[in-house]
Amino acid sequence: MNFDKPANPRAASALFEGGDLIGVALLDLMSSVSGALGAQLFQGVLDNGLRAKGIEPAKTGGLFGPGFIVWTMPTQDRNPVLRAVEQVLKELKLWEQSEIAFYDKSEAYWRTIHPYGAAPFDRFLSEHNIERAQRQLAAGLEVIRAAQSVFKSSAQRKPGET
Repeated sequence: MNFDKPANPRAASALFEGGDLIGVALLDLMSSVSGALGAQLFQGVLDNGLRAKGIEPAKTGGLFGPGFIVWTMPTQDRNPVLRAVEQVLKELKLWEQSEIAFYDKSEAYWRTIHPYGAAPFDRFLSEHNIERAQRQLAAGLEVIRAAQSVFKSSAQRKPGET
């Protein structure tokens, strides 16, 4: 999942050439689930579910924030992908926790198709959420680098050194 270039509502039409962009938001998540790891797991589950339905996922993008994960994918024909996404989410018993939308190029607007009457989908794709996710990723990378440094220095010590 590409977190460096999350789906931006103002630039969504530039993410694909002549096709459609669909989005799925998984909601009401605990904070421990709605981070980078949860987003990676959600992407893997959706991608594998789509493959099982005969749809090869294109380059997907994503974003996470407090209580939600968003997954996006460009496609040449949104209708079969949307039907497959619905089937996968229902099989996983995640349908009721999900919002599904597509980017309407003619209206330059994210059109939510599930659930009916939901708030605009692009609320997930705000600059604030993008910046927050980038900060969380940067902080996570700092922790990983610090751990690598500790492991590397401990591996370089001779036996018996403290």
